[in-house]
Amino acid sequence: MISTVGDLHKWAKAFAEGDLLSPEMHREQMKYVNVPKGRGQIRWGLGMADLFGWLGHNGSNTGWQSDMYYLPDKKATVVVLMNKESQDGSDSWANQQGFAWLADVIVPDSVADWYLKMIAPPGE
Repeated sequence: MISTVGDLHKWAKAFAEGDLLSPEMHREQMKYVNVPKGRGQIRWGLGMADLFGWLGHNGSNTGWQSDMYYLPDKKATVVVLMNKESQDGSDSWANQQGFAWLADVIVPDSVADWYLKMIAPPGE
């Protein structure tokens, strides 16, 4: 599959708002469970994450990482694409860092401080 930031920008909104599924399937998708250590602010549904109200998905493999999230109440979208993923997983948080820091700039205080600190590189 080949995609662009523009493609994922459109896809993130459609994915979060349920435009890609029947209403019944979208309701099922939005039945979240809390993620351990997520302090009730990070939840996982059927293929969709809820990070502080940002709805979307991420993915990675050797050589790339991606994140796409949509914040419905602000109609804001963040897409992060990186040509990065080490085989040893030492940079596995890079895409989440990129998303969280961009989201917090675009919509101030939309990402919890505890999360920004947790994903910060060591020594920062």
